[in-house]
Amino acid sequence: MLAGRTGRGAAGADSPTIKDDVMRAQLLLSALLLCSACPPPATAKQGTLEQCQKVQDKIDYYTRLRRAGGSAKKMERLKQRRDAYRERFSERDCRRWRKQLR
Repeated sequence: MLAGRTGRGAAGADSPTIKDDVMRAQLLLSALLLCSACPPPATAKQGTLEQCQKVQDKIDYYTRLRRAGGSAKKMERLKQRRDAYRERFSERDCRRWRKQLR
């Protein structure tokens, strides 16, 4: 069955040669290198400094309101709102702006 494949191309036009195999390997390698050079797709929104500052301001606002005191129901509602903004802060990867947000 494999007797026709000599590696020299003498078996016919439809039998692959070693040169063809090398070219395929080079093509595959170059495609892999090209794909590895591409940045991965962003899975989360990247917040700008202005967006992150607004979120941080809201977190600080709800923290001040909680420190002012109130009923248990009010404190729980304020905590939930603050936690929602903290989650947004994390989703937008705002930690990278930490120094500018102080």
